[in-house]
Amino acid sequence: MIVRIDWNCHTSVQGVINEARTALDEKGWLESVQVVQFLSIWNDHFQSRFGPLNGTSHLSNPDDPPDAVGHFGSNDIPIEVCSITPGHVKQSDALHRKEGGNRGRYDIPISQKPRNADEAKNWMYGPAGADIYEAVEDANNTVYDSIIGAAKRKFGKASIARLQSGVLLLPGDRLFGSFGEEEVVRAALGSIRKEIPDAKDWIIAVHHQWNGWECFSAIDAPSSGFALRQEVKS
Repeated sequence: MIVRIDWNCHTSVQGVINEARTALDEKGWLESVQVVQFLSIWNDHFQSRFGPLNGTSHLSNPDDPPDAVGHFGSNDIPIEVCSITPGHVKQSDALHRKEGGNRGRYDIPISQKPRNADEAKNWMYGPAGADIYEAVEDANNTVYDSIIGAAKRKFGKASIARLQSGVLLLPGDRLFGSFGEEEVVRAALGSIRKEIPDAKDWIIAVHHQWNGWECFSAIDAPSSGFALRQEVKS
């Protein structure tokens, strides 16, 4: 199934997100949010290369890959989306949405995995959560490994190799650009560029936007190298 939404740099991003909500399932909508936010933040970068943005499409079985397409004046650009949030963090967040109600919670460390749901709940809601220590080095190593691992998985698929080169978008909801994360992301994107031949013509991006004016969004493009933005473009 292909769902297209026409929009451009003057369109309300929230309006596009709301329209996608009515047309897509939860997974598709989350991917669409990430794609729309990312393209909005980097609109000038893409417009200078491919012309004005005219909209996006989200693709699901049997039409994907890619996960999405950016429609620009001179080209349609495939966009593959692959979360770099560790699986145990996603599971714990889902558990909180299901059982947490309005309770406050501690975050599950990205570099430490609870043994089961009971331990995850103890870490999130119990006194144990206040005592869990996560070394910055361990967290950053996890970020690095998650980025590299996601890229290897995607570019290792024959279905991706057949696509026109485009954007590999790697969203991570624990990325804030603090405590050395910028350097880690820069190093990881550089390693992908050097070590994965099939990635050489793709734009590789890491992205997290947590409110209407702040983000941590980085790209490595074949023509221009690494760039970083931490403010949402209005």
